[in-house]
Amino acid sequence: ERATDPARAAAMIAPRGVNAPREPFRGATVSCLQEEDLDAVAAAVGGEAGRPHVIVDGSNAVHAVAVDGRDHANARTLRARARLLEIVADALAGRRVTVVFDGRDDGSSASGLDVVHAPDGDEWIIDSIAEAADPAMITVVTSDRELTRRVAELGAKSERPRSALGRSRT
Repeated sequence: ERATDPARAAAMIAPRGVNAPREPFRGATVSCLQEEDLDAVAAAVGGEAGRPHVIVDGSNAVHAVAVDGRDHANARTLRARARLLEIVADALAGRRVTVVFDGRDDGSSASGLDVVHAPDGDEWIIDSIAEAADPAMITVVTSDRELTRRVAELGAKSERPRSALGRSRT
């Protein structure tokens, strides 16, 4: 089925799929779409005008809220990612949320959340903000200083994971 508007395109995003061939996705995992649908998906993920969107830098936030911040090896495990998705789903219930992880699709998913796997999650986030109709409606959850600076330059907001998600490591 073809997406004809950003809302329909957003509904087509899935935690598993094929690599999208064009910007802003640059290899991010999204559901099977025809090439013509990608512009609608970009608009949907980048932020629909007037509708707040939270984008979680999953590869960064997992260190802050799901595992000991120094335990880099365990932060890459499916268990740590699943724990982060559970925390995000609880803390941001009812909001439009996309969680972005660096790397290949590992099957991470959570009900009510869009989960994206991209070769470079930070660049995927920046591209999404740059493509957004209203970047001011986007909040990026990250503790990455460079990403926070770039997000602000594009007119979006940022919030630290522990503040946004309301939990510490467990």
